[in-house]
Amino acid sequence: TAPERVLALGAPRTDFFFHAAAVAEAAAGIRAAHPQLAGRRLVLYAPTFRGRGAAKRAAAGLDAARLRAALPPDMVLALKAHPNLDRTATATAGFDLVFDPALELNHILAATDILVTDYSTSIVEWALLRRPLILFVPDLAEFEAYPGLYLDYRTEMLGTLATTTDEVAAAVIEGRPEERDVDAFIGRHLGACDGASSERFVRHFLGEGAGA
Repeated sequence: TAPERVLALGAPRTDFFFHAAAVAEAAAGIRAAHPQLAGRRLVLYAPTFRGRGAAKRAAAGLDAARLRAALPPDMVLALKAHPNLDRTATATAGFDLVFDPALELNHILAATDILVTDYSTSIVEWALLRRPLILFVPDLAEFEAYPGLYLDYRTEMLGTLATTTDEVAAAVIEGRPEERDVDAFIGRHLGACDGASSERFVRHFLGEGAGA
Protein backbone atom coordinates (compact mmCIF):
# COMPACT_ATOMS: atom_id res chain seq x y z
CA THR A 1 0.00 0.00 0.00
CA ALA A 2 1.36 3.39 -0.97
CA PRO A 3 1.92 5.65 2.07
CA GLU A 4 -0.05 8.46 0.42
CA ARG A 5 -3.14 6.22 0.44
CA VAL A 6 -3.01 5.70 4.21
CA LEU A 7 -5.13 8.01 6.36
CA ALA A 8 -3.29 8.41 9.66
CA LEU A 9 -6.09 8.87 12.19
CA GLY A 10 -4.25 7.30 15.10
CA ALA A 11 -5.33 4.36 17.29
CA PRO A 12 -8.39 4.89 19.50
CA ARG A 13 -7.17 2.42 22.14
CA THR A 14 -4.21 4.67 22.84
CA ASP A 15 -6.34 7.69 23.79
CA PHE A 16 -6.60 6.45 27.36
CA PHE A 17 -2.85 6.73 27.93
CA PHE A 18 -2.78 10.41 27.03
CA HIS A 19 -5.09 11.30 29.91
CA ALA A 20 -3.16 11.12 33.18
CA ALA A 21 -6.27 11.37 35.34
CA ALA A 22 -7.91 8.41 33.59
CA VAL A 23 -4.75 6.32 33.94
CA ALA A 24 -4.46 7.17 37.64
CA GLU A 25 -8.13 6.41 38.25
CA ALA A 26 -7.89 3.05 36.50
CA ALA A 27 -4.75 2.11 38.43
CA ALA A 28 -6.40 3.03 41.72
CA GLY A 29 -9.44 0.95 40.81
CA ILE A 30 -7.37 -2.14 40.02
CA ARG A 31 -5.39 -1.82 43.23
CA ALA A 32 -8.49 -1.21 45.33
CA ALA A 33 -10.10 -4.34 43.89
CA HIS A 34 -7.03 -6.42 44.78
CA PRO A 35 -5.78 -5.55 48.30
CA GLN A 36 -2.71 -7.77 47.92
CA LEU A 37 -1.32 -5.09 45.60
CA ALA A 38 -1.18 -2.47 48.35
CA GLY A 39 2.36 -1.16 48.68
CA ARG A 40 3.72 -3.77 46.27
CA ARG A 41 4.94 -3.71 42.67
CA LEU A 42 2.86 -5.49 40.06
CA VAL A 43 4.66 -7.75 37.58
CA LEU A 44 2.15 -8.70 34.91
CA TYR A 45 2.48 -11.65 32.55
CA ALA A 46 0.15 -11.03 29.61
CA PRO A 47 1.04 -13.20 26.62
CA THR A 48 -0.84 -13.52 23.37
CA PHE A 49 -2.01 -16.87 22.01
CA ARG A 50 -0.39 -19.20 19.50
CA GLY A 51 -1.99 -20.77 16.45
CA ARG A 52 -5.19 -19.89 14.65
CA GLY A 53 -8.85 -20.90 14.78
CA ALA A 54 -9.59 -24.17 16.54
CA ALA A 55 -5.84 -24.72 16.93
CA LYS A 56 -5.38 -21.66 19.15
CA ARG A 57 -3.42 -22.43 22.29
CA ALA A 58 -1.84 -20.66 25.22
CA ALA A 59 1.80 -19.58 25.24
CA ALA A 60 4.08 -22.12 26.88
CA GLY A 61 7.45 -22.11 28.59
CA LEU A 62 7.11 -19.80 31.59
CA ASP A 63 7.46 -21.55 34.95
CA ALA A 64 5.35 -19.26 37.12
CA ALA A 65 6.19 -21.04 40.37
CA ARG A 66 9.92 -20.76 39.66
CA LEU A 67 9.57 -17.10 38.75
CA ARG A 68 7.51 -16.36 41.86
CA ALA A 69 10.14 -18.01 44.04
CA ALA A 70 12.85 -15.83 42.51
CA LEU A 71 11.03 -12.55 43.04
CA PRO A 72 11.15 -10.50 46.24
CA PRO A 73 8.06 -10.39 48.50
CA ASP A 74 7.31 -6.78 47.57
CA MET A 75 6.38 -7.93 44.05
CA VAL A 76 3.09 -9.49 43.00
CA LEU A 77 3.24 -11.85 40.03
CA ALA A 78 -0.04 -11.68 38.09
CA LEU A 79 -1.46 -13.33 35.01
CA LYS A 80 -3.77 -11.83 32.39
CA ALA A 81 -4.62 -14.57 29.90
CA HIS A 82 -5.72 -13.65 26.39
CA PRO A 83 -9.51 -13.14 26.22
CA ASN A 84 -9.77 -15.07 22.94
CA LEU A 85 -8.64 -18.30 24.61
CA ASP A 86 -10.78 -20.75 26.52
CA ARG A 87 -10.50 -19.90 30.22
CA THR A 88 -9.08 -23.35 30.96
CA ALA A 89 -6.36 -23.13 28.30
CA THR A 90 -3.87 -21.13 30.36
CA ALA A 91 -2.20 -22.64 33.44
CA THR A 92 -2.66 -20.42 36.49
CA ALA A 93 -0.59 -22.28 39.10
CA GLY A 94 2.23 -20.26 40.65
CA PHE A 95 0.75 -16.80 40.16
CA ASP A 96 -0.14 -14.59 43.13
CA LEU A 97 -3.02 -13.06 41.24
CA VAL A 98 -5.02 -14.13 38.20
CA PHE A 99 -7.01 -11.40 36.51
CA ASP A 100 -10.26 -12.10 34.73
CA PRO A 101 -9.31 -12.48 31.04
CA ALA A 102 -12.27 -10.28 30.13
CA LEU A 103 -11.02 -7.37 32.23
CA GLU A 104 -9.89 -4.33 30.21
CA LEU A 105 -6.15 -4.80 29.70
CA ASN A 106 -5.41 -1.08 29.51
CA HIS A 107 -6.77 -0.62 33.03
CA ILE A 108 -4.52 -3.39 34.32
CA LEU A 109 -1.53 -1.89 32.49
CA ALA A 110 -2.20 1.40 34.29
CA ALA A 111 -1.53 -0.39 37.59
CA THR A 112 1.39 -2.47 36.29
CA ASP A 113 5.01 -1.71 37.11
CA ILE A 114 6.69 -4.31 34.88
CA LEU A 115 5.11 -5.99 31.87
CA VAL A 116 6.16 -9.44 30.69
CA THR A 117 4.66 -10.33 27.34
CA ASP A 118 5.71 -11.70 23.96
CA TYR A 119 4.17 -10.73 20.62
CA SER A 120 1.12 -8.92 21.98
CA THR A 121 0.11 -5.62 20.41
CA SER A 122 -0.17 -4.31 23.97
CA ILE A 123 3.57 -3.60 23.64
CA VAL A 124 2.79 -0.53 21.55
CA GLU A 125 0.32 0.87 24.07
CA TRP A 126 2.64 -0.03 26.95
CA ALA A 127 5.38 2.07 25.37
CA LEU A 128 3.33 5.17 26.15
CA LEU A 129 3.72 4.47 29.88
CA ARG A 130 7.53 4.29 29.53
CA ARG A 131 7.80 1.47 32.07
CA PRO A 132 10.00 -1.67 32.00
CA LEU A 133 9.17 -4.31 29.39
CA ILE A 134 10.37 -7.91 29.22
CA LEU A 135 9.72 -10.01 26.14
CA PHE A 136 9.56 -13.72 26.97
CA VAL A 137 10.04 -15.26 23.53
CA PRO A 138 11.51 -18.77 23.71
CA ASP A 139 9.87 -19.50 20.35
CA LEU A 140 11.13 -16.36 18.60
CA ALA A 141 12.71 -18.14 15.61
CA GLU A 142 9.58 -20.22 15.08
CA PHE A 143 7.30 -17.19 15.37
CA GLU A 144 9.45 -15.18 12.98
CA ALA A 145 9.00 -17.92 10.38
CA TYR A 146 5.23 -18.12 10.92
CA PRO A 147 3.11 -16.06 11.29
CA GLY A 148 5.96 -13.53 11.13
CA LEU A 149 6.70 -10.19 12.77
CA TYR A 150 6.49 -6.60 11.61
CA LEU A 151 9.61 -5.61 13.59
CA ASP A 152 12.95 -7.26 14.19
CA TYR A 153 12.78 -8.13 17.88
CA ARG A 154 16.55 -8.17 18.19
CA THR A 155 17.20 -4.71 16.75
CA GLU A 156 13.96 -2.68 16.65
CA MET A 157 11.74 -3.74 19.53
CA LEU A 158 11.73 -2.19 22.97
CA GLY A 159 12.36 -4.24 26.09
CA THR A 160 14.65 -6.99 27.30
CA LEU A 161 14.56 -10.32 25.45
CA ALA A 162 14.33 -13.48 27.57
CA THR A 163 14.06 -17.10 26.52
CA THR A 164 13.98 -18.81 29.93
CA THR A 165 12.16 -18.24 33.20
CA ASP A 166 15.47 -17.50 34.92
CA GLU A 167 16.24 -14.80 32.36
CA VAL A 168 12.84 -13.24 33.03
CA ALA A 169 13.54 -13.27 36.77
CA ALA A 170 16.95 -11.68 36.28
CA ALA A 171 15.52 -8.94 34.07
CA VAL A 172 12.79 -8.16 36.60
CA ILE A 173 15.11 -8.08 39.59
CA GLU A 174 17.95 -6.19 37.91
CA GLY A 175 15.62 -3.58 36.46
CA ARG A 176 17.68 -3.23 33.31
CA PRO A 177 17.43 0.19 31.66
CA GLU A 178 15.78 0.41 28.24
CA GLU A 179 18.47 0.16 25.59
CA ARG A 180 16.49 1.84 22.83
CA ASP A 181 15.05 5.32 22.49
CA VAL A 182 11.45 5.05 23.70
CA ASP A 183 10.49 8.45 22.31
CA ALA A 184 11.84 7.50 18.90
CA PHE A 185 9.90 4.22 19.02
CA ILE A 186 6.71 6.08 19.90
CA GLY A 187 7.36 8.58 17.15
CA ARG A 188 7.76 5.83 14.55
CA HIS A 189 4.81 3.68 15.56
CA LEU A 190 2.43 6.05 17.33
CA GLY A 191 3.13 9.32 15.59
CA ALA A 192 -0.54 9.91 14.79
CA CYS A 193 -1.66 9.22 18.37
CA ASP A 194 -2.25 12.20 20.63
CA GLY A 195 -5.26 11.35 22.77
CA ALA A 196 -7.81 12.40 20.16
CA SER A 197 -7.78 9.42 17.78
CA SER A 198 -11.33 8.35 18.67
CA GLU A 199 -12.64 11.80 17.87
CA ARG A 200 -10.95 11.76 14.48
CA PHE A 201 -12.38 8.33 13.67
CA VAL A 202 -15.90 9.48 14.53
CA ARG A 203 -15.60 12.68 12.52
CA HIS A 204 -14.17 10.90 9.51
CA PHE A 205 -16.38 7.85 9.32
CA LEU A 206 -19.62 9.55 10.37
CA GLY A 207 -18.99 12.34 7.87
CA GLU A 208 -18.69 15.10 10.48
CA GLY A 209 -15.85 17.23 9.27
CA ALA A 210 -14.52 14.47 7.04
CA GLY A 211 -10.85 14.86 6.39
CA ALA A 212 -10.26 16.82 9.58
